Amino acid sequence: MTKTISLTITGDQYEVNVGGQPDKGTCVTDTTQTPHRMTITGTEGPNADKTLLAIADFPSENQMRICYDMTGKSFPANFDSTATNGWFEVVYTRKP
Repeated sequence: MTKTISLTITGDQYEVNVGGQPDKGTCVTDTTQTPHRMTITGTEGPNADKTLLAIADFPSENQMRICYDMTGKSFPANFDSTATNGWFEVVYTRKP
């Protein structure tokens, strides 16, 4: 599934494509926190009118790891996505 996901962040705007279906909105990043915190607000697509909370880090120069709380209730405590906590973790790799 991860081969069909792409993420583009430009300023405070994001666009995620999952299998060709776009999800767009705003993304405010708090870089004073470790890991960085992201407040994501969907404006178009399956997450329109939803707020998702996430944490992010950079495991390598070309990778960005994000762990989302899809319920928007709280920022994930770590990058431990399980069926119990319902978090969703993705590692995005920069395209050359």
